[in-house]
Parts: sequence; structure tokens; C-alpha cells
Amino acid sequence: MKNKTLHKVILIMVLLPLVAITTTYAWIALVDRTQPILIYSGSLEINAILYQGFDDNDDGIVDYYEEYEDDDLAFLNVVANETFYFKIEIRNDGNIHGHLKIVFNQAEENNLIFADHFSVNYLDPNTEVLTSKILNQTELLLFEEYILEREATYVFEFMILVGENVTNAHYGMSMIIDHIHLQLDQIRPS
Repeated sequence: MKNKTLHKVILIMVLLPLVAITTTYAWIALVDRTQPILIYSGSLEINAILYQGFDDNDDGIVDYYEEYEDDDLAFLNVVANETFYFKIEIRNDGNIHGHLKIVFNQAEENNLIFADHFSVNYLDPNTEVLTSKILNQTELLLFEEYILEREATYVFEFMILVGENVTNAHYGMSMIIDHIHLQLDQIRPS
């Protein structure tokens, strides 16, 4: 009797895994498989260099540019009608096109009333219209949604103009753009 029970237990131990393996194999063999879904993603990478321009003979034409090394654009001890020239070379080193956006952010310690005497002049790349904006906001949007194609470079030239009403009463005041925010966003498919 013990022998019969032992044989039954051994038979169950052998057949149970065999049945489980066979059932699992049959279920996997019957399931339809689809082709893998591949998602390809592009990359956006922006490189930018800021340059300051110099008009040595004051004829309104920049004679040369030098790479700007300071952390912010600080305008100290300015005089009325003074003009500062800059350009930013912006390159999309990614492998997809992107929408470019440029925002000037002023330092929090700026006197926004004094900043009323400063303007930024530039050619809007979307409309190709000469644009002038007063720098009296802590965040000043210059433009957005300019299409910068992959591996393309855009040179953004702008001037900071000091107003004609700056006088000795403004002595010691400064206007600081503590960073220029460049943003390149992926263009959504339509």
C-alpha cells in the first residue's frame, strides 16, 4: 500500500510540471505577436555665443565684434543717446528643427523707472520688421516660434539704446540684464 502511494506521488510530481510546461507552451504558441513598435526621438541642442560690437568712428556701423565674457549685460555710467551693439550666434546642433524664443531677464535690483530710458532695437526674424521695445519689464519677450532648422545658425543682432532724457540726475544708476534666455522647443507635427 505504501508502495502504491509512493508511486502515485512520484507520478504526480513528474506529470504536474510536465502538464504546466505543455499548457504554457501551447498558450504562448497560440498568442499572435505583433511587430515591435519603434519610437524614434530627435534631439534639440542649442549653442550660443554672445558678442559685443564696437563702432570706433561713431558712424552707426559696427567695425568689429568681440566675444562677450561677462556674466550679465551691465550698463553703468551711461550718457544720453549712447548705443551698445551686440549679436548672438545661435546654432541648432540637434537633429530636428525647433522653435527659437529669446527673452531678456533683468536683475531684480534694477530700477525699472531708470530702465524706461533703455530700449532694445532688433529685426524681428518672424516679421522682418525693425522692432523697438522699452526694457521696463523684468522679463521681456523679444520673439518666439522662429524656426531654427537642424544644424542651422541664426545670428541675432540687437542694439541697446540709452534714451535722450538721461541726465546727471541718473548718476550712479545702472541697468542690468542678468541673463538672456534662449529656448529651443521641438516643433510639434501638424
